[in-house]
Amino acid sequence: MSTAFRFLTLAATLALVCGCGSSNPNIPATISGRVTYKGTPLPGGNMLFTSQGGGAYPASIGANGEYTGREFPVGDMTVTIETETLNPERKMAKPYPGKGKGKDKVDMFSSAAKPEGVTQAASTYMKIPAKYADAAKSGLKVTLKAGKQTQDFELTD
Repeated sequence: MSTAFRFLTLAATLALVCGCGSSNPNIPATISGRVTYKGTPLPGGNMLFTSQGGGAYPASIGANGEYTGREFPVGDMTVTIETETLNPERKMAKPYPGKGKGKDKVDMFSSAAKPEGVTQAASTYMKIPAKYADAAKSGLKVTLKAGKQTQDFELTD
């Protein structure tokens, strides 16, 4: 085999593997921004970015309203925001009526029941309209692209 033929075969293989300038949908997105309610930064809460395919990706809201979500897939997302887990007067969910005597039952909003990576970044409660916690009613959407991007969310009544 000639050197030129080997070079052309290698070049063609690399072009197929790497693509020719097309974006790779597997490259994760990082999104950050600030969440405000009536112009005031939320002092805490949780966000959930839900893809059209049904995957859900959490982000926590810090004391100054800032959030960051990493390793999210690219594409259209519906966003929900909730602060009720910070409400000191909220009613606890009833424990699952399993066979245990209480020690193995947990509140569904307790830190023991939260998915890995979901933390409460702040502990100050600010009431926001319940519609923002409902994916069908929140009205919050974002289209994520590969790489870093910023998206602020201004909540109103």
